Amino acid sequence: MPRVCKYIGCRERPIYGTEIGYPMYCIEHKLDDMKNVLVRQENKYSAPGSAKCSAKLCAEHPGNPRFKGYCTTCFLTMYPDDPLSFQSKYKTKEQAVCAFIQSRFDGVVHSAPLYISGVRVDYYIVVANSMLCIITDPHCRINFEELFNKNGAITRVIVIVFNYNKYVNEHGHNVNPMLYMRLPILEDEIAKQMERIVAKQNREPVEIVRLFTSVNPSTNSQ
Repeated sequence: MPRVCKYIGCRERPIYGTEIGYPMYCIEHKLDDMKNVLVRQENKYSAPGSAKCSAKLCAEHPGNPRFKGYCTTCFLTMYPDDPLSFQSKYKTKEQAVCAFIQSRFDGVVHSAPLYISGVRVDYYIVVANSMLCIITDPHCRINFEELFNKNGAITRVIVIVFNYNKYVNEHGHNVNPMLYMRLPILEDEIAKQMERIVAKQNREPVEIVRLFTSVNPSTNSQ
């Protein structure tokens, strides 16, 4: 488990303590007699080759390899559109995915979710006679005939099933990649399918694309 600040209810990474190499509190909750006990040593919390944050104006925090050598605060400030920033800023994966999609694509509807056969379509956009849907529940089953009957103008649907939880890969192993690693792939897939719709290359009534879902057909059928 990652080491966290000892202040009750705080989940920030500790930096300050009384003994080098043994941080106990974050910068907000540190005691008066405590000092930064990480900056003087090269360890797993430090940026490669430097114990300090890579930002020139930051002299207080140590670098973090996860944030490319920057401290958390500097990285989130300097790179707000990076997928890692979305994962770090939002408390839930659902919130991070929502903010990420809306930051990348105009016109994608989320505030007014669409329900088909009682299943919520988390995000969707209508282009000409086609609808692009993004669903985050890999186990849902949708009867798209209901959608076609409700809206006769829509004759084709592309569904991207995006799973941000654990899944079983092609080798039969349970895997759970970090969300910031999955978001760029989701972005590329949405852009690809939008380009196909504009070019009128989607000829099937329903197309389903699965990202990070289990290979077991019993858990993926729709």
